[in-house]
Amino acid sequence: KSEQLSTDFHVYQAGTDKLYPPEQLPIVRSLAGETVHADDLEIRDSDRIISLEVSTTPIRDETDKISQAIAAFQDISDRKKAEAEREQYTQELYKLNEAFSQFVPHQFLQSLARKNFAEIQLGECVEKKMSILFADIRSFTTLSEQMSPEDTFKFINGYLRRMEPAIIENGGFIDKYIGDAIMALFEGSADGAVQAGVTMLKTLADYNLTRQRSNRQPIEIGIGINTGNLMLGTVGGCSHLDTTV
Repeated sequence: KSEQLSTDFHVYQAGTDKLYPPEQLPIVRSLAGETVHADDLEIRDSDRIISLEVSTTPIRDETDKISQAIAAFQDISDRKKAEAEREQYTQELYKLNEAFSQFVPHQFLQSLARKNFAEIQLGECVEKKMSILFADIRSFTTLSEQMSPEDTFKFINGYLRRMEPAIIENGGFIDKYIGDAIMALFEGSADGAVQAGVTMLKTLADYNLTRQRSNRQPIEIGIGINTGNLMLGTVGGCSHLDTTV
């Protein structure tokens, strides 16, 4: 009976612990009149898993009634393994690129006409018209002297985490952090940079309210913006390079 096929032969849906639905088995479907090609079956026996590709065709008698079906099976375990390894490699590469993008913005790649980080070469540069925004905390050295090194790191990261969205949401990207300072780039006119600066000041006001409730002194920042032609590219040596303008 068709209901017993999946159980008797331990036929599973590929990549799952579910038995293959008996009514969906290629041979059963061909007995119903379909010509079927499937590669999502697995046969399991003790510690072995065999991936199968199956092609089935109905066979009709002289009265055009389906009397039987013929099936061709091919072991595609090696192919499935290769596909799984390729998928894993693709996922790892995607994660690696996402991790790299935290150090080198995708916009930098686009400006240099590169698709991925491996294509970047030392000394590449391009001239562009952009707006640059610089922002830093006033009297940061004095402020940091009142904190432990660990608290200084927490403070800087908390501050930068709050400021970053203002830049991203207004079309900019962060070129680098220099301690407490932010260097961000914006394509074309200064409009996006100016709006980002305004948003940063509003965010700072809210942040200072939070600090005051914790009996911590408010902080002040300075923001400078300039628009003009610049060279954007890579600098460094044989073992280390950086992106800059």
